[in-house]
Amino acid sequence: MYEEMASKDNVEYIAGGATKKKIKVAQWMLQIPGATSYMGCIGKDKFGEEMKKNSRQAGVNVHYYEDETAPTGTCAVCVVGGERSVYLFSLYF
Repeated sequence: MYEEMASKDNVEYIAGGATKKKIKVAQWMLQIPGATSYMGCIGKDKFGEEMKKNSRQAGVNVHYYEDETAPTGTCAVCVVGGERSVYLFSLYF
């Protein structure tokens, strides 16, 4: 189901997690590229690359440990008619 959702034209990738979202808001408020930083762990995969790209585009200075043995945690949210459903696929701790 996740690959099917990812193949749609209107998919948006948003670097998330509670802390990451707060850092992105702080970065947006400060309007100074690199004024905020975030450290974490991602898998060495396409979703990890998307996480890095999305965070850097938001101006956040990110540093990730890239684990080749585990996938990046993912979550899909399907929005239809204003209602949403959340699907957790893989979490890495």
